[in-house]
Amino acid sequence: MRRIKDIAWHHEYDDALSPFCPYCNEFAYEKDHCVFCGKKYRWVDNESANSIIVEQDGYTAVQCGNGHIHIYKDERWVYHESCTEKKTEDELREQIRFLKELRDEK
Repeated sequence: MRRIKDIAWHHEYDDALSPFCPYCNEFAYEKDHCVFCGKKYRWVDNESANSIIVEQDGYTAVQCGNGHIHIYKDERWVYHESCTEKKTEDELREQIRFLKELRDEK
């Protein structure tokens, strides 16, 4: 029986530490399997990992170790903010909701 691999953590986007599938090396949108290759992996939080929240409609918020917040919509960068304090997951979710409301008004 093959052992399920642990999630891989890689630096990207202004040195943000992000999760990737250990099999196909694509961004990990789910916590238990890869949406690209379909293989299961084990989610292991990295002590130095950034807060990452995947919300509805393809929005992803990433807070880098240097305080920068990046928000992506379907892998396209749509927002950047420089913060001095680390935000909570709820605050990042609220940031996504706010951005979605702004973009929907257009």
